[in-house]
Amino acid sequence: MLRNATILKVFLSSPSDVVEERELLNQVIQDINGLWGDEFGIVLQLVMWETHTYPDVGTDPQSVINRQIGDDYDVFVGIMWTRLGTPTGRALSGTVEEFERAYRRYLETSAQISIMFYFREPPTSSDPEDLEQYARIEEFRRSISERGVFYRAYSMAEDFRRFVSLDLIRQVQSWRSSGVLDIEPVTQGVARPEELVERFVEFMEVAQQNFREVTTTDGRLLAIFDQLSTNLHDRTQELYGVPQVDSPINEESFRRILNHAAADLNHFAIQLLRELPAYNGAFGEGIDAVIRASTLLQHFGDTGLESANDLLTFSRELRESVQSNSGPIASLEAQIDGLSRIPNITPALVQARENGLEIIDDFAQAVHVAVELISESITVLEEVISSHQDHQG
Repeated sequence: MLRNATILKVFLSSPSDVVEERELLNQVIQDINGLWGDEFGIVLQLVMWETHTYPDVGTDPQSVINRQIGDDYDVFVGIMWTRLGTPTGRALSGTVEEFERAYRRYLETSAQISIMFYFREPPTSSDPEDLEQYARIEEFRRSISERGVFYRAYSMAEDFRRFVSLDLIRQVQSWRSSGVLDIEPVTQGVARPEELVERFVEFMEVAQQNFREVTTTDGRLLAIFDQLSTNLHDRTQELYGVPQVDSPINEESFRRILNHAAADLNHFAIQLLRELPAYNGAFGEGIDAVIRASTLLQHFGDTGLESANDLLTFSRELRESVQSNSGPIASLEAQIDGLSRIPNITPALVQARENGLEIIDDFAQAVHVAVELISESITVLEEVISSHQDHQG
């Protein structure tokens, strides 16, 4: 059977330093279209200057891009990382100018355009040029926030891929509910319901398998945390047992205990570094499967409510499990940080403490991103369920 499909155009605006994200957005749109574009009457089309402009003459290159792309798009996706972009004479950069054009459209007809902006956290740098660019980006970020733009900040390109997937799904769900866009139709095919159910079940199996691995890895990580916490407590008690009398023997005992603490921290860092790739990999594959399952659920119709509720319950339980890591992380971080107050701390312990805090911070960041992604998935599911319930009402 054939039906008409709605084309929703996504305009990508960014400086040249986010090549990876630009390609990832292209992959995301292809993935979403593969799941629902041909089957459910909605197709996302990526609009970029590379594919939607041609050589021409204007006041400046940006004016050519403005004229040729125009305002014929439904979603503006802006991305910035380490560079604001090249000034145009009308704005601080081409990306800034494109944002301003989109923002003016939003103020005029907010129902016909959506603005999604993403800022990747820049790497540490002492280069004056880098620092100047970072300051300009931060000022732009502050300025759009003051105008009511809610943006996302992320650290890794893969995080962007997952966040923008969820955000586009929510945008489409919103448009399906509102029905305000008048976009040109194309003809596409429709998959049979049983095929959708089979694909949904496959995604759920992948998610459950990977999240079981996340839970297993969680157990090992918490055991590693507990062991270090116990070791540091024991070392502290040993230090209290050293007589507070200056003598070569007491000084040697003090140094020996501190070096043992350094060895404990180094062993902890090695163990954590060994486990983190498995944790991040399993979670990444699992959340990707949840995103794809959520994408399909939007088009099951009323018969998909039970599946949506099952996935919602599963996601809430997963979020609670991942969030439970926050307490042990904060506790151990404070314990390691407290080592800095030890008098006459050895160089070995100073280095080990810094390494330990750095690897814990990496894990804390992974947990933070995981909770954020799961929470966004839960929001998508809640909106799908609410939409179905409204339809039934």
